[in-house]
Amino acid sequence: PISVPIAQRPRRDGEGGPSCTEADRTRQQRETANMKVGFIGLGTMGASMAANLQKAGYELVVHDIRRAAAERHMAAGAVWADTPKALAEQCEVIFTSLPGPPEVEEVALGPNGLRAGHEKDEGGERREAAKRSQGVHFDRVFPHFPPLA
Repeated sequence: PISVPIAQRPRRDGEGGPSCTEADRTRQQRETANMKVGFIGLGTMGASMAANLQKAGYELVVHDIRRAAAERHMAAGAVWADTPKALAEQCEVIFTSLPGPPEVEEVALGPNGLRAGHEKDEGGERREAAKRSQGVHFDRVFPHFPPLA
């Protein structure tokens, strides 16, 4: 799966765990400069996670059932997508923060859902980019879908 560095704080003396140096931050910013990340579900939890992605330098495309929930993200440079399908058509990586299985099913499988947008990937350009970056494969996330070529 793709690893998305969100926000790391530098290690204090005596603390365990990885440190994040200025060089690490610069490298992460270069690596993420051109990656479009989609985020669906901007409620209490999703809004904070999406904001952290923006702070980390990712180009963000957002969708929520309430456009007003995306205003703060759009003010910070995010692009609005009218449907999950429209979001999937333009993003390499997609995160969701949804209330439950019925909402996930609608977002993923509905007529304007992620699968419909993923199928618009003519020539498989996003799919190939995901493979090169060892990204999440749609058919692995949703194993009941037919395998993608």
